Order: sequence, then structure tokens, then C-alpha cells
Amino acid sequence: MRTPSDLSPSAFDPFGEPVDSRCVDAAAPVKHRARNVAVAVFWGLALLFVVGRIHFGAGPAASGSETAAAHVQAQAPAAIQIR
Repeated sequence: MRTPSDLSPSAFDPFGEPVDSRCVDAAAPVKHRARNVAVAVFWGLALLFVVGRIHFGAGPAASGSETAAAHVQAQAPAAIQIR
């Protein structure tokens, strides 16, 4: 005769089917390892992009704003002449 623990499954798969608790999922360690690798690659690339932006974008902030101001002043007379 079966015991109550044998009759009621303790887990369900993503499709709602009962999963036998005695069944061992051999792919679980591989999935976990792949997820860890994907997370490490993602954050490594994110850090690389941030460091690259800081390194290559480093410079005096005033020069960027001065360049933008000079560009606006150069374009303003052209816009006024069109009218």
C-alpha cells in the first residue's frame, strides 16, 4: 500500500505536471553554471563599458560646454538670416 507522501507530489514542473521527488534532474548543475557564467559576462561587459566611457570621456568639462556654446553662436546668425 502507498503512503500519503507517495500519493501527493511535492513539486510541479513549469507545465503544472507533478514531478516525482525521487527523480534527479541531472541538468540542474549545468543550468546553474550556465546562469552564473551569463551573469558574470553581463556584469563584466557592463563594467568594461563604464570604465571605457570614463577613460575615453575624461577631460575638462568646460571645453565641452565651450564647444557647444561656440557651435550655438555660430549657428544662430545662420538661422536669423534665413528668415
